[in-house]
Parts: sequence; C-alpha cells; structure tokens
Amino acid sequence: MLSQWWQGLASRERAVLLAGATVLALILGYALIWEPLAGSLARLRGEVATLREEVRWMRGAAVELRRLDGNRQPAGDLRQGRSLLTLVDQTARDAGLGEALRRVEPQQDERLRVQLEAVSFDRLILWLGRLQSEYRVTIVNVVIDRHSERGRVDARLVLQDRNT
Repeated sequence: MLSQWWQGLASRERAVLLAGATVLALILGYALIWEPLAGSLARLRGEVATLREEVRWMRGAAVELRRLDGNRQPAGDLRQGRSLLTLVDQTARDAGLGEALRRVEPQQDERLRVQLEAVSFDRLILWLGRLQSEYRVTIVNVVIDRHSERGRVDARLVLQDRNT
C-alpha cells in the first residue's frame, strides 16, 4: 500500500519528500544526539577545571600545613591544663569558626563530637591541622559535606586527646 502510494507520486514529488526527510533526519540527529553530547562535554570540561583548581589549592594547603607543622610547640606548653572540650571551643573561636560551631558534646572514651555548619573549608582544615600538630588532638572521624554556599561545608567530627 505504501509502495503503491510512492509509485503514484511524480518524480518531482518524490525528490521533495526525500529532501524533506533528509533535512528532518539531520535536524533530529542534531537535536537529539549532537546537542546533548556537546552540552555534556562543556559541563564536564567545566567540572574538570573546577577540580583542577581544587587540587591546586589543596597542594598549596598541604605545603602550608607542613610549614606550620614544623613551627609547632610542644603540646603541654600550649594546653595550659585545659580540657579537650575547653580547648576545642576556644581554638575554634580563635580560628574564626565560632559562628559555624553548632555543637560540642562529650562522648565516652574522652572523645568530643563537634558539629559545624556553613564553615569555610579553608579555615576548618587549618584549624584541624593546628589541633593535631600543636595540641595533640586526634581526628577519630570526620564527615564533610558540601554546603550550598561556595567554599563552605558542613562538618561532623569526632576528636580525641592523644594523651589519653
């Protein structure tokens, strides 16, 4: 039935239909295949650039942490008899994390659970490095989630005094 219809068309009509079908196939191929692939490629290139920038920053932070680790003082001198709870609270506030500090609660085994929200990732890492190197505090567990605001994270930590 379709072949009879096709045979019934004039050669000029067949040529117009073939040209239209070709153009339609090209448009659909572009819209359904090429455009989504090109968009995904552009998005992935942007993500790679962002990740490269993060790696560059992390390498710089690692150098800074190693430098700070070399300048540390013995923990006993800096603690001045303060409990882990007092130490964590005071050093967090000194590091500019006071507004992000949501909860500091003691746990069993001389551990503290600390929760920070919308904290600057840079300041958090520097503060944790200082706790470890200068005050001999061990990070037992850390969960860091990306916050909606760029450069900020939500963090849940479990800290323990290395001296216990």
